[in-house]
Amino acid sequence: MGALAGKRTLLLVIVSMFWFAQYVYVPYQTPFLIEMGTTSAMVGVVVGAYGLTQFLARMPIGLAADRIGRHKGFIVFGVAAAGLASVLRVMFPNAEGFLAANLLSGLASGMWISFMVLFATYFAREKLQQSTGRIIAANNIGIFCGFLLSTVSYASSGMSFLCMAGALVSGAALVLSLCIREEKVAREPLQVRELITVYKDKRLILFSMFALVQQGIMMSTSMSFTAEAARRIGATEWEIGMCAVVYIIAAVVSSYFAASDFASRFGAKVWVPLSSLALVFYCVLVPHAPTAVAFYGVQMFAGISTGVLFSYCTSEAMQDVPQTKRSTAMGYHQALYAIGMTVMPVITGNIVSAYGMDIAFYFLAFTSLLGVLVSYLFYRSKGAYAK
Repeated sequence: MGALAGKRTLLLVIVSMFWFAQYVYVPYQTPFLIEMGTTSAMVGVVVGAYGLTQFLARMPIGLAADRIGRHKGFIVFGVAAAGLASVLRVMFPNAEGFLAANLLSGLASGMWISFMVLFATYFAREKLQQSTGRIIAANNIGIFCGFLLSTVSYASSGMSFLCMAGALVSGAALVLSLCIREEKVAREPLQVRELITVYKDKRLILFSMFALVQQGIMMSTSMSFTAEAARRIGATEWEIGMCAVVYIIAAVVSSYFAASDFASRFGAKVWVPLSSLALVFYCVLVPHAPTAVAFYGVQMFAGISTGVLFSYCTSEAMQDVPQTKRSTAMGYHQALYAIGMTVMPVITGNIVSAYGMDIAFYFLAFTSLLGVLVSYLFYRSKGAYAK
C-alpha cells in the first residue's frame, strides 16, 4: 500500500504542476489581449484555439494509449508541451503568439487522457468516482495556485512573468514525470476497429455532451469574458484576479465533495441536475453583479459546476467501459467536450461583439438549462436508476 500511495501522490503532484502551467496566465489573458486592441471576436478565437487541438488530438491519443498499453510517454510529452507553450507567450506577447501557444497548450491538454486513465488504475473499479474526484481536485489545486500567483503579481510583474513561471513549473514537472514507474500489462492489444466500437456507447455520448456544455461555458465565462464583465463595472486588476481565485477555490472544495462518501449516497442522479442548475444561475447572475464583491459570490456557482458536474460527467461517461478500452473512451469523451471549449468561446465572442455581454451570458444560461432538463429526464428513466 505504501508503494501504491507513493504512485498516487507523485502523479497528483505532477497533475497540479501541469495545470498550474496551463492556467497561470488565464485570469488576465482576455484583459491583456483587449488592452492591446484585440477584438472580442478575435479573443474568442484565441481562447477557442485551446480546445481545437484537444479535439483533433484526443481520439488518436486514446486509441494509441490503448494499443500501446502505457501512459508515461504521453504524460512526459504533455508536460513538455505545456512548458513550450509558456515560452511562446513570453517570446510573442500578442494575439498571434497567444493563438499559437493556445494551440500547443491544447495539444498538451490532450494528454490528460493518460493522466486520468493511469490514476484510475491505482484504484478498484468500484472507486471510479472517488479516483475521478481526487484527480480533478489536484487539477483544480494547480489552477488555484496559478490563479493566486497571477492575482498577486500581475499588476506589478505583468504577463511575461506569469508565463515564465508556467515554463519553470513545467520544467520541474517534466523531471518528476520521468520518475513515473508503470507496469506493462501483458495482453494482446485490441485492433482499432474493435476499440472504436466504444464510440457507440450511448451513456458515453450523453455525458460527453453534458461535459461539452459545462466546459464550453467555463471557457466562455470564468476563463475569459467574466473577467471583462467585472472590468466593465470598474473592478481593479486585483479584484479580477480574486474572482478567478474564488472560482477555483469553490472548484477544489466541490471536487473533494464529489469524491466523498456523502456525495456517493445520493449519486449522479441528484448532483448532475443540481450542478447543471448552478451553472444556469451563474450565467444569469454575472451580467447583473453590481460590484466586484458580488462577483465573488457568483463565482462559487461556476466552481460548483467545475468540481461536481465535470467530475460526475467523467465518471458517468466511463461507467460501462471495460479497462481495455478506457483510454479510447476517455479520448472520445474529452474530444467531444473539447468541441465546446473550441466553439462556444468563438460564438460567445461574436455575440458580445454584435449584441453585448448580457445577451451572450443569457445564451449560455439557456444552453445550460437544456442540460438541466435532459439530465433530469435521463435520471427519471428506469434504466438510468439501475445504473
